[in-house]
Amino acid sequence: MNFFAILFSSLAASSVAFHVSFPLRTQRLSGGFPTFRSTAGEAAAPYDTNDSAFDPKQDLMDIALSLNDEYGPLIIDSKAQERLRNAVQALENSTTPPASIADMVGEWTLLCSTASAENIKGIDTSKLPFFNADPVKEVRDRLNKSVKVQQVIKSDPSTVGIDRVDHVIQYMPPSELSEFVSNLPSFLQNLNINPLEVTNEKVILVHKAEVEGLIPFIKTKLTLESVVVNIAGRSQILDPSGADVFGVNVPFGDMLNAGDFDTTYMDDDLRISRSKVGVVDQLRVFTRSVPDLDQAEVAEASVVQVEDEIVEEVESAIEDLDEEIETPSDVEAESGSGASSGGEASDGDEGVDAPSDVNSED
Repeated sequence: MNFFAILFSSLAASSVAFHVSFPLRTQRLSGGFPTFRSTAGEAAAPYDTNDSAFDPKQDLMDIALSLNDEYGPLIIDSKAQERLRNAVQALENSTTPPASIADMVGEWTLLCSTASAENIKGIDTSKLPFFNADPVKEVRDRLNKSVKVQQVIKSDPSTVGIDRVDHVIQYMPPSELSEFVSNLPSFLQNLNINPLEVTNEKVILVHKAEVEGLIPFIKTKLTLESVVVNIAGRSQILDPSGADVFGVNVPFGDMLNAGDFDTTYMDDDLRISRSKVGVVDQLRVFTRSVPDLDQAEVAEASVVQVEDEIVEEVESAIEDLDEEIETPSDVEAESGSGASSGGEASDGDEGVDAPSDVNSED
């Protein structure tokens, strides 16, 4: 846990590490909408956009999810970076830029990000020894599944404008060493590497935000104000729902820790952001997050589900019982026929004395 606390603290020290970037210059088309031209020397997008069956958004989602599964949210492989840039460019060029600030508000999970410069490209990971071989690949895969990066955009209710953006880096540490590396001696497989039973570590970079323009894209200025560390766990010294254990205000944020990003594409569940930090162009692809339920909400939802199941079982039992019980008209009909048959029997039993006759004979 200490290693990742140090890692997160070092990342949090630089606000620009999480500013989304703008790696492509734009040119105007006759229709007034911008198109993108690469500044990093990558090849043009190899897509036939005239194909009616081609869906640029679905293509980008498929590529982003695949790259996220292989590399995590930070793409360092040069070929993977080019695939992502080409897919993003195809989608941006096929749509109009977003204009609704309200649609940006919410929690967005980072699928993929790239950082590149005109003379600096990514790494060809296929030439790195052991990068795609175990145990390195096992450790990478586990880290990818344990790390989650979000951008939380908040608005001022009084102005309906964006006033705060939080960059949240989450790490869910495993409990045993075997969760990182499976091929271990038996005495190491159950080694506890999480003695404090930490379930979630968060480093939150809190930014003051302001929308500076809407044309050609929504431009949002960020100023880093503070860094907060939140830890949740199952041990006695930790809060299961998470508690802030460290926080520091960042002075001179307007001068030293300011940046901006452009939102070049956005719909209900996908958003693309770009910005430039020095000579480095950064690209981010986000998907809208589904809010996590807290423990109280989960418990309440479970109770409601159980109640619904009980009601369904009772209703089903009542329906089955109604089918077995005869209706009143049927009962009356059978009672009438029973009385008639009873009368016929009494006519046949002439030798049987009525109760009054028996009393008189006595």
